[in-house]
Amino acid sequence: MKNQTFYVLALFDEKTNQIFTELTENLKKNNVDFLEELPHITLGGYTEVPESEITSWVEEFSETHSPLKINFNHIGLFPQSICFIGPKVNEELLRFHREFHANFDSCFTEIGYNFTLCSENWVPHMTIITGNAENIFKGIPILFSAFQPFIGTLTELAIYQFDPFLELRRFPLKTL
Repeated sequence: MKNQTFYVLALFDEKTNQIFTELTENLKKNNVDFLEELPHITLGGYTEVPESEITSWVEEFSETHSPLKINFNHIGLFPQSICFIGPKVNEELLRFHREFHANFDSCFTEIGYNFTLCSENWVPHMTIITGNAENIFKGIPILFSAFQPFIGTLTELAIYQFDPFLELRRFPLKTL
């Protein structure tokens, strides 16, 4: 039997989501394929962790962490045909990530390794364009002209199962 895979996503407030929606609508008007998922930053991808344990951890973490303001200040590219909007990485964001990975940091998927502490390779980002290079290069000037740095807010964590990609639970970050 195949192990179930879970992803934990950090989700934004409505104001932040609206900014990302405006950017993707601009891409859509210009016939650029974009990622049609709920805006998020992926915190981790896990296998070999029972759903009840990952759910319990995400719930506990959410109850002890407040919403987090992050400064989206740049557009970036990954070699796997991904264009993203990235936040300025600061100590508060790194602490949030480090504390989240206090559990299950070794139970990652192959892709999920890049989200772990041990990889020392986490790049927080919100994917906005995927696909072939032609699509990405068509979208970059559109993003470049439309994007203005902004402050967004992470307000909740969600657990998704993978294959099929399905939301299982959401937990609001608590105002402490």
